[in-house]
Amino acid sequence: MEKFFLYFLIFLLLYFNPLVFKFYSPNLEKEVFLNENDANHYLQYEVLDQEKGGFQIQKEEKLVFNVEPISVYLPGQIVKCLYRISKVPSPKGTAFSPDGKEIWVTSLMNKNRGVVVFDAKTGIHIKDIVLPDGGGVEIIFNLKGDKAYVSQMETARVFEIDVKTKEILRVFETKISWTKVLALSPNEDFLLASNWLGNNVSIIDLKSGRLIENISTVSTP
Repeated sequence: MEKFFLYFLIFLLLYFNPLVFKFYSPNLEKEVFLNENDANHYLQYEVLDQEKGGFQIQKEEKLVFNVEPISVYLPGQIVKCLYRISKVPSPKGTAFSPDGKEIWVTSLMNKNRGVVVFDAKTGIHIKDIVLPDGGGVEIIFNLKGDKAYVSQMETARVFEIDVKTKEILRVFETKISWTKVLALSPNEDFLLASNWLGNNVSIIDLKSGRLIENISTVSTP
């Protein structure tokens, strides 16, 4: 009986004391953000070739990304959300380019868009980087900011990409299962890649592009 009254007292304090908790409507976020008068929606389209009946080729516009600028904010937030980008398939890793002008997003296990690049200020889509045979997992940049490295789980590869042209420069093979997290050595002469299912870490010589060795580790490095 004493426990019952104790629990009941705690319930009353939590429910009726506005200094303890402040309750919000479950739909508050939608009420705040989805206001057409407060935010413009920038819809980006791509043109696809579609074959009709085996003879005719028709141009069709398909919605790619929806960039939604945010001009009002939920109360009590420390940081402000500038915009939202939707319709990125399976986003996994995200990184700012070293100059802060671009946001690079990897798309997990996606053969159409391994990496998607957006303008950091506006959120507008800049370019897709297609990675052969699969999507991207993690992404890092070198200190100079002219090269990016993206891992690919499906093929146990790491792609070296030119930041300016967005073209693939080299492909490194780890020869193991599910290559994931990446790191550069302090002098940037070696690339290290953890292999999730391989239970080891690959060391790649960036000068030659060759795999030096796979170092055994604990499970799931």
